[in-house]
Amino acid sequence: MPAPPQPFFENESATLFHGDCREILPLLDIKADLLVTDPPYGQGYQSNRRTERFEKIAGDDGSLDVPAALALACKSLKRFAHAYIFGEFDLSEAPLTAPVGLIWDKMIVGSGDLSCPWGPSHEPIMFTLFEPSKVNREKKGAGKLTARLRKGSVLSCPRPHSGGAHRHPNEKPVLILRQMIESSSMIGDLILDPFAGSGSTLEAACLEGRRAVGIELDERYCEVAAQRLREL
Repeated sequence: MPAPPQPFFENESATLFHGDCREILPLLDIKADLLVTDPPYGQGYQSNRRTERFEKIAGDDGSLDVPAALALACKSLKRFAHAYIFGEFDLSEAPLTAPVGLIWDKMIVGSGDLSCPWGPSHEPIMFTLFEPSKVNREKKGAGKLTARLRKGSVLSCPRPHSGGAHRHPNEKPVLILRQMIESSSMIGDLILDPFAGSGSTLEAACLEGRRAVGIELDERYCEVAAQRLREL
């Protein structure tokens, strides 16, 4: 048996691993209660609106099979665990029920294609759950997708540090992550994020009284996430 991976950072509430989630997930002996993650969208995005530009995100060139990575992450989930996945992906081959579409309203108009009169001000989020049975998945998880706190499908929350310093080019606001975690888990539950970035999900989980396990490929963002967790 391969030795379990050594954490990049660990405290009583959160554990962060540095590396490729496809390599680390099979080595983890966990069954998480909730998946919250923001995988690379495969767009090769790089913001041009900052004086100091971020490097492109690893795996965001379209080479990463995100659905396969998510299917692998499902093996570390409890059955019927909810999942929130930023972006839009074909999950038909993953052991996940048909997703319900949510919208993150960023409350600010982005630049996008400046030749278009409409600027992007939202991002899609897929809400689904882990169901290993193909028969039950084809029933679209009827009766299994209810969150503890029922809310509307549009979640309004400003982008983090809008107008100020960013820690990550695609950083998600802790407030919106806290809403998801509160609605789909209980205090003390374990939250998994295989694409942890700068640690927003881990911070949100800790603030909501949950435990968290995150994996991040880029060591720069592991450092950022670890510092955020130390400051809680």
